[in-house]
Amino acid sequence: MKRRRLVASLLAAAALSVAVTPAGADPSIVLDQPTPAYGDSVTFTAVYPKEATRKVGRQQQWNPAVQVDCYQNFAHVFSGNNVYVKDTRLPSGELTGVSGPIVLGALANENTWTGGAATCYGTLFYFGHDELIHVLAQTQFDVSA
Repeated sequence: MKRRRLVASLLAAAALSVAVTPAGADPSIVLDQPTPAYGDSVTFTAVYPKEATRKVGRQQQWNPAVQVDCYQNFAHVFSGNNVYVKDTRLPSGELTGVSGPIVLGALANENTWTGGAATCYGTLFYFGHDELIHVLAQTQFDVSA
């Protein structure tokens, strides 16, 4: 639980600063479901540089990952994350993948979202060899009640 809270805090701080992107990379993240509602599972398709796939650290953190944070009336009500699977190499040398599913509003950790519409952000990131979180891309989406 402490690790999830740390990741959420670091992602929130990183969202306020300039994203760290490797030279020549064009990372992106796209929500796969056009009109998600509370309780739905969502996945994301992303493009990311090869260096974002390396495992690092003592705990061999899986890279890259997506963090979803949702807000109601500017209050943080939900965090969830998952890793990317099914990597495919693009002709440019970058990789593309689809995240594992994240259930919007799933009861876990400190979730306080019990229903209703929310504004959410999907953030594509990885843990680097420098032991920092590198934010590659972010997308905003609305969730209906």
